[in-house]
Amino acid sequence: MLPLEEFFEHPGPQKRFVAIHAVRLGELTLLGISAEPTWEFAQALNVTKVWGARLSIVGCIDDTWGYLASRNQCKLGGYEVSGYLKYFSLTEKKTSSETSKRIEAACLALLAEL
Repeated sequence: MLPLEEFFEHPGPQKRFVAIHAVRLGELTLLGISAEPTWEFAQALNVTKVWGARLSIVGCIDDTWGYLASRNQCKLGGYEVSGYLKYFSLTEKKTSSETSKRIEAACLALLAEL
């Protein structure tokens, strides 16, 4: 888990987290993320060819905080990159590209531990 405060300002006294969970079921690995990952973000994790079709990403687990765009999408902007923030009462602390890169690295590190 990564503190949400590392990436965003948010109102409220409670601690919030970017949750990432992984579980292996035989040949299938499930990766759960507390955001709604875009298709392109999911593909970025699969391009390593290590996981291929054996990796399924499950979004919106735990304390969902918004969308998780790929670094390439972050360059283009749009709703899934930052347009949603006001609906989740969030303000960026880091660029969306930095956030995507950090969460992608955390996902890959967790998968490497399995």
